[in-house]
Amino acid sequence: MFNFFKKKKDPHEGLMPTFDELYCMSTNKFITQETDNEKNIIKEVSEHLESIKYEEFINSIIEVKDTTIKITNSELQNKVNKLQFDCIESTLQGHFIYTKKWLLGPKGLSSAITAYRLTLVPGKPKYLQILHIGKEQNKYPCNKPTREGLIQFVDLDKDEYELLKPLHERMKDFKNPKLDEYISSFQKAMVEGLFATEKRKTYPINNYYTFLCFKK
Repeated sequence: MFNFFKKKKDPHEGLMPTFDELYCMSTNKFITQETDNEKNIIKEVSEHLESIKYEEFINSIIEVKDTTIKITNSELQNKVNKLQFDCIESTLQGHFIYTKKWLLGPKGLSSAITAYRLTLVPGKPKYLQILHIGKEQNKYPCNKPTREGLIQFVDLDKDEYELLKPLHERMKDFKNPKLDEYISSFQKAMVEGLFATEKRKTYPINNYYTFLCFKK
């Protein structure tokens, strides 16, 4: 007998990106202001990659602790993943969470990943961090695909912070079955509320941090 009322499995459940760990090097500090453009970044990184073995290259990234970020992806729920950031830079430490439905872009699991979080450091401005890890690409002379990373910083005024804070608080309960919905609600408020204001249309981002990501 057919069970017409059987619940269909969500196609996003259990999805994971094409990496468990990424080792990332800052391009903010790696390239001087005089050579800070994509062509020169590719040239300098490629020359370094070609001069040593890939394993040695990864180890050289890890050794430069003040500019290294280790990103570890793990599953929180069937519909939600977590990205843990391990680094010395205090403003980047901690984690981002994202809903798995954002994984399935035009490139499948190798597509870009986007996530958001609020940060409150005592004595410093309240700000929003927007993380973007780009799709897999083959710009560098190595056998494993790389990704480009970007974190944008938005200094929030009181009204902006009060808009996002209650939505962000709901995202702290990792056991809540509606966590993926809360993440989507936060994104909606950010896009349709925060960035829809005249202030943010004129001056959307205050600062940013860029990095290159490699698999070990």
